[in-house]
Amino acid sequence: MIFVILLLFSATLAAQDQARFLPAQNCALCHTRIPKPGGSWQDQAGWIGPSHLWKDSMMAHAALDPYWRAKVAFETALAPAEKAAIEDKCLRCHAPTDQYPKRSGHGHLAMSEVTDLGREGVTCTVCHQIEAAGLGQALSFTGSFTLGTKDHIYGPFPEPFTMPMLHHTGFTATEAAHVRESALCGTCHTVITHPRGGRGEFIEQAPFLEWLASGYPQKGATCQSCHMPALDRPQYVAHRPPGGAFPPTSPRTPFGQHLFAGGNALIPTVLGNAEMESRARQQLGRALRLDMQTRREGGVAIVGVTVTNLTGHKLPTAFPSRRLWLHLRATGAAGKLIFESGAWDSSAGKLTGDVEPVIFEAEYADAKGLPTVSLLQAARYRKDTRILPAGFRAERLEEAGLRGFDITSVGVRSGTDFRPGSATVTYRIASTEPLNFTVEAFFQTVKPSHALAGFPIPARLASPITMATAQAELR
Repeated sequence: MIFVILLLFSATLAAQDQARFLPAQNCALCHTRIPKPGGSWQDQAGWIGPSHLWKDSMMAHAALDPYWRAKVAFETALAPAEKAAIEDKCLRCHAPTDQYPKRSGHGHLAMSEVTDLGREGVTCTVCHQIEAAGLGQALSFTGSFTLGTKDHIYGPFPEPFTMPMLHHTGFTATEAAHVRESALCGTCHTVITHPRGGRGEFIEQAPFLEWLASGYPQKGATCQSCHMPALDRPQYVAHRPPGGAFPPTSPRTPFGQHLFAGGNALIPTVLGNAEMESRARQQLGRALRLDMQTRREGGVAIVGVTVTNLTGHKLPTAFPSRRLWLHLRATGAAGKLIFESGAWDSSAGKLTGDVEPVIFEAEYADAKGLPTVSLLQAARYRKDTRILPAGFRAERLEEAGLRGFDITSVGVRSGTDFRPGSATVTYRIASTEPLNFTVEAFFQTVKPSHALAGFPIPARLASPITMATAQAELR
């Protein structure tokens, strides 16, 4: 009898937890048809409402990402006995509306149990219910955020007009400064795992920690500064369902655009979402700057290419399948190719050239020191040559109360001028003739070593994306 009562009580709590989440369409009713300042409320092409922009983001597609789903299947195949725990842990951030109710002792969430609501990914009533308590601390990482229980929807503006939201959804719009803070993003963008066969913890992904160790917090630049760029003028944050502003409201500033653009341009293409792909490519184009320096030493042409990291984290960051490298070409008279490094052979799916390129990337080793692409077998970095953000000091993490989180670089190639904010690669070319140089920064969302049987990458999508180019000459 007691067991039955406990089951009923547990089911009641789970239902209450689930009820705190709403489909995104409920929010879209009043947070879609907002134009750019000076635009038309009826012109869909110019809408910048939070819901309208969010729907074309990887946040909205977190549970639908085919590469992520293939990666989960890959990990569970390596450890079938741990399947329930692995799926549940991954779903903490990828389908939180379904997984969060499980945290009160209701078991694990399986991939097969994700509902239509869960497939909406990181949706409005997740982020806007996260409480400030514990943010930025280790206990909040790996999706361990805490949601409020008072039916509040947190936003950044004072004295919100509460009636429409309360009437339509039962939630009360509430001012909360923490929704502007990077620590909110850090809950899911700091992923800690426990290596199989090893000890302790492993920092699998750390964009938030990389930002915290950079010089950007001191400048007042947050994750939201780049991934939710603010309009340069005030704008309304909500509208009446038919369109137009609610009469008691006025434009607010700063109006953060819910673009959530990152460096993943592959999955939007696979999903056929042109808007999401365009945003990712534009974000990649803003991520770095290339500069070239040339000189001669006797019969040798020396070319230095400096890659300046313009982001607030490592470049590339987050998921270790990503890599960045330089493609340099030197041509002589009549365009004759004299030297090349970092060319991409699309037919063979590999890099070619006269000199092996420096690749900015992360690679893992397991507890035995062997290379692995398994996120749950990884025990340490055998290589982390990703370009550091400007102002990077690893000590800042300990100063922030985060002891034991090592995000320093590993295995930087000798001869590479690698420092916070930039990396310079130097090429030496035996030639005395006038030369023209072209360099491209190439990026791949999924490098060949991280390809999965469950996610075959179409040949047309395997080629790298050009992030930036630069040219120089030496006479």
